Amino acid sequence: MSRPGCLVLALCLVWLPTLGLAGLPPGEMTPEGRWTCKIQFKSRPGQKKLTIDMVIQKALAQNPGIKEALAAVGMAEGGRVTAGLIPNPSLVGVFLNLNRDVSSHTYQLLQTIETGGKRAKRVRVADCDVAAARFELDNRVRLVVGLARRGFIRVLQALSDTECAERTLRSFDDLSGGGLSSAEKEGGPALRVANERLDLQNELERAVLAVEVVKHDLSELLGEPAIWDESDVDGGMYYISTDLQLEQLRKTAFANRPDWKLANVLVDQATSRLKLTKAQRAWNVNVGPAVTHVDGNSDLGVGLVVSTQPQLFDRFQGEIAKDKKNIERIDANRRRVELAIERELRTLFDRYRVVKKIVQSYRDRYLKDSVLALNTSQAAYQKRSISATDYLDTLRTYRRIQIGYRGALAEYMLALSDVDVACAAEVVRLEPVLTLGNDAEDGLYYSPTYLSGGPK
Repeated sequence: MSRPGCLVLALCLVWLPTLGLAGLPPGEMTPEGRWTCKIQFKSRPGQKKLTIDMVIQKALAQNPGIKEALAAVGMAEGGRVTAGLIPNPSLVGVFLNLNRDVSSHTYQLLQTIETGGKRAKRVRVADCDVAAARFELDNRVRLVVGLARRGFIRVLQALSDTECAERTLRSFDDLSGGGLSSAEKEGGPALRVANERLDLQNELERAVLAVEVVKHDLSELLGEPAIWDESDVDGGMYYISTDLQLEQLRKTAFANRPDWKLANVLVDQATSRLKLTKAQRAWNVNVGPAVTHVDGNSDLGVGLVVSTQPQLFDRFQGEIAKDKKNIERIDANRRRVELAIERELRTLFDRYRVVKKIVQSYRDRYLKDSVLALNTSQAAYQKRSISATDYLDTLRTYRRIQIGYRGALAEYMLALSDVDVACAAEVVRLEPVLTLGNDAEDGLYYSPTYLSGGPK
């Protein structure tokens, strides 16, 4: 997906501007009349970078489900080798005492010839086993990649919330320490200011706790509990414009979903197993040479031995009936998987549309209005035409809009990631969007960089 020229919005949008009287940092408005910004997260000096690509690779390498599926593929491939082998020959010796002085020795080397196409049908079942194991591996990889993306996005969001809360509280303390009049430092206004600081402090504590929670969740997924002792997130996130269509997503999903392919392979496997069971009714033939020697006689008797085991009683009726019912069960499972995919796609698409609409509402109106309102309030407070509590009311509204947009944008990116996972294809290229650490300014640790923040 292409990004419109300058319309690049960060996951966390703009951290709250300094609450002093200097106003917002200068910026410029895009041709579409929207403010744009970029936020980057850089690893600190001495810490290892942890990018989205590294998170995905670590998750795939450490996930026990992936290792289990890989082992299952190896087992299925081993079974495929065994299925293609022909039976070993058998050596038979017969020793007879004709009388006290004469005995005979007969040796037979017999090779079993499988009839009814048993070997080919057995190989077909084994091929289905291998295909099923590989599709199961692909499906687990798909799900783990989705979990890794989700974890990375949540960490970015939590870090940005913490950065926002820290800067807001620090700037608030600067304001309350030197920007309040003597009347505002006592009585009702003072109580409101104290309550506002308590809210900001609590907000910071919750943000710090959220960082620890999402870091723990991601480290558990990666199988490295101590990863945060030496690593920092390095990356960022941008808004990208998308226009997804449900029918196209449906076609993509059914063409690529490994669990759908697995459901179809299981039907083929069950059908092949039924054919193999029916082929077991055919009589196998044992053929081979025979040599007989009688003591006291220099001549050898050479002949050909042909044997078989007559299938006088059909011992496969029960197995055939069981395989037929298994085909019905597997076919019903395929239908269940189909309906589940349809339902998942509709749910994710509806979520995508709703979240996209919310993000667009913020971008088209509320972000600009909140910046203009805060600028106006700052200018009025600088002239002392409004009180500090009035300015705090405006600031509270501004902060809520920024936090709301940051959360909406995170949900938007999660919705796009989930659509990618549901389609098992790169519907939207998210990795480049999530790996932009090199664009961050030096010396900024989990800090946003304004590209533009409001009118000059």
